[in-house]
Order: sequence, then C-alpha cells, then structure tokens
Amino acid sequence: MASNKTPSLNLDIWAEMDFFKRAELNNNFEKIATEFTDRGVNVKWFGAKGDGIVDDTASIQAAINFVNALSWKPVIVFPAGNYRITSPLQMYSGIHLSGADVKSSEFQQNVQIKTTTSASSTFLFPSGDLNNVVIANIEFYAHTGASLFDVQNTGSGKVLKYSAIFNCGFNFYDYAYYGRWLGVHYYENYINNGNTALYVSGSDNVVRDNLVGVNSALPSTAVTIYLNSFSLSRFERNFITGWKSKCLVMDNCYKNSILDNWFDISDTCGIYATNSYDNMVIGNSFNKLCAVPYAQYIGQITLYDCYRFTIMGNCFSDQINNTTGKTISLRKASTGCSDIIFTGNTYANFSINAPTGESNRVTLDNLVTISGTQIPTWGSYKAGDIVRNSSPAAGGYMGWVCVTSGVSNTSSWVASTAYTVGQQVNANNKVYECTVAGTSGTSSPSHTTGTAIDGTVTWKYVSGLAVFKTYGAISS
Repeated sequence: MASNKTPSLNLDIWAEMDFFKRAELNNNFEKIATEFTDRGVNVKWFGAKGDGIVDDTASIQAAINFVNALSWKPVIVFPAGNYRITSPLQMYSGIHLSGADVKSSEFQQNVQIKTTTSASSTFLFPSGDLNNVVIANIEFYAHTGASLFDVQNTGSGKVLKYSAIFNCGFNFYDYAYYGRWLGVHYYENYINNGNTALYVSGSDNVVRDNLVGVNSALPSTAVTIYLNSFSLSRFERNFITGWKSKCLVMDNCYKNSILDNWFDISDTCGIYATNSYDNMVIGNSFNKLCAVPYAQYIGQITLYDCYRFTIMGNCFSDQINNTTGKTISLRKASTGCSDIIFTGNTYANFSINAPTGESNRVTLDNLVTISGTQIPTWGSYKAGDIVRNSSPAAGGYMGWVCVTSGVSNTSSWVASTAYTVGQQVNANNKVYECTVAGTSGTSSPSHTTGTAIDGTVTWKYVSGLAVFKTYGAISS
C-alpha cells in the first residue's frame, strides 16, 4: 500500500514491496487528467497535426465537443502550427480558444487556422445566441465570401454576448465579423486585405487598439467599418486605412465615444454618420482623406440628419482635394443636423459644406477661418467669437467679430414669397425656420417663442440673430 505522496499533485508513491490498489491507481490517473485539463485541453490530444496539410477539422471539433460536455470549461490550446480546416466549426457558449501567446512577428501569430473552402465561415452559431466565448492569439485565413462566424442579420440575428476576441489576425475575409454584439470586447486585432472589416450592431461594446486595412482595390462605395444601431459603446485607438473606401460609417448610432482613432487615406470620408445622435468624436486624427470626394461623401466628417454631436480636440490634416473636399459637411435628407458643437480642433485648412436651411444650432467656437469676404451664413456664435478673413485684401478687413450672441443668418424675410419647410430667415433681429410651407404675408414675424403664422407660412422661432462687425481695417 502506498504510504508516500508527491509534493505537488499529491499522487501515491509505492515502495518496492507495496502492492497496487486499483482505487489508488485510478486516483492518480484522475489527478493527472484534472491537472492537464486545468492547464488547457490541447487540440493535438484529439489528433490535430497543425502541419498545414492534414485536414484538422474533425480533431478541432472533437476538442470543442469534449470541452462543451464538461461542467467547467478549460481553455482549448493550439500549440504553434498551421491548422487546416475544410468546413465550419460548431461553436458553443463558454468555449475559449487560445493560440500560443507569442507572436513570431508584429503582425503574425504562431498559430494559424486556415479555411480552405471558398465562401465558408470559420465558426457556426448553435441554435441560439452565444455567451462567454473567448478567441485569442490566433491568426485566421479565409476566402472571399467568408466571415469568422456565419453571417447574422444585424436587426434580428443571433447575438454574440459578453465575449472577447483579441490579439488575432483576420486575412482575406469578406467580413471579420458580421452580426450583433452585446458586451463584446474586441481589441488588439488586425484585419488585412478583406472587404468590409466589421459590420456590427449592438450595445455596451468596446472596440479598441485594432489595426484595420481593407482591400485597396475596393471602390469608393465600399465601407471599412460599418456600425449599425450601435450604442453605449467605446470605439477608441483604432488605426483605420480606407484606401478608396469610407473609413467608418455610423447609421442610427447613439451615445458612443469615438476616441483617439487614426482615420487614414480614403477617397471619401473619415466618418460618415446618418440618423445618429448623442455621440462624442474626440481626439482623433484625420489624415489624407477626401482624395476623390463625390455625391454626399465630401467631408472628412460628414453628418446627415444627426443631432447632439460633440466634435472636439481632433486634428484634421489637409484634405487631399481642397476644392471639393471639406473638413466637415452637415447635410439634410429629412430632418437636417442640429446641436452640433465643433470646438478645440486643429486643421491645416478649414472648410465646411453646410447649405442654408440644412442645419441649425451649430456652434463653432474655434478661431474659425473661412473663405470669402462675408460674415458666416449659418451656425451659432457667442459674443467675442472671431472669424478671420482668409482672403484679406487692401482696403478690406482682417475679419469679423460677433458682438451679439445668436444664430448667424443672411437670408432676410421677404413679403409675398414662397418658402419651403426647413428654410431659415432673419427678421427683426431674430431667426426663424419654416415648419409649414406656404407664401409669406405682408408683415414679418416677430415672436420670440413657439410658432406663428405669416400668410400661409408657419415660422418657428430659432434664436436671436448673431450680429457681426468688421475689425482690423487694412490700408489701401
């Protein structure tokens, strides 16, 4: 009978004359098995080769199935190697896949999983949502048409919940991820040479410290990252190269922080947002954008029908096309833009696209440079704001200073004139917006709250009129 124990695993040690007891022997094997599984389940225990030649699909799936059947979920470990799969792997909640935690180079992992079947996802959702999944330290390769998980509708599809994907590489996927997230932490990954890198919806997510570069041959209609109905999340410290594609598109997104990202090289926009609100865009760098702007995609930041945006502390390098490209574009498809604060930013050459009547309550409290020789035609200003004349001439002025806070508007009300919804005018040192189209009467509006009828037009009071005076006369 064994009387001594090992110091670490407490295994039975038998002396020369001891006899074996089956229970003691089984106990030793159980302790060894527990120790190994606590350290992780190795895919090579199930026959995986990792040589890039043998099909490892069945072996990896066997490891996943084994862990899924356990009451606790040890990590599934991939030793260094190239694992070839030919069909999608069935994923389950609680599965944690991890490769060797050492990079062979800055952008290459020691563990690679390559999907050799065209237009195939790497993993499949089970019958419902996935919870508590972790994928780390693995470099994935796929083909055109593929996604890491089977594509899910961003409004009604299955959800990846409370999970993490980090320190991974994604090569040649159409989508590194397409679907819905809740509480996902996606960080320190790189996405290389695919189509749309991420197309996701959801809330309470963190997307940070990723390096994203899509196929440089994609057209300017393509999108690098698409956030759809994305909310209460942080998108920070990512480096995004769009090439011809738009870098980041936000549709119906709200209460997100877009912080400290680098938006680099795009024929069109750095950020293009529609129907979005309560977002902060702070501390980002916009570099070499708007090379070939077209249609509505002409601003380094372009907002359509957005409100309550804070754009602060960003650095805008000179847009490549300074004729058509703009620093910021505020446009209207249905409701227009409102309550936009643009402050504390730096830029090489500020320019703006904001057609009259398409935006209101816009605050530019930077020291603003404009082109031309006139006062601003839109935006909210406070007394003391200065607008520099970017085209000074002999006999002219250095610029304008706001002496009365309010909204700037240069379209005076005119009697017996047709007005359309959204148009803004000034009358009696006030600014009004048309809310019901019609023809004006003979007396200009003068109310200071709510709405009033003028002829067949209904005017909504917007604000007092900002008044500007010239300063800095330049001698002839």
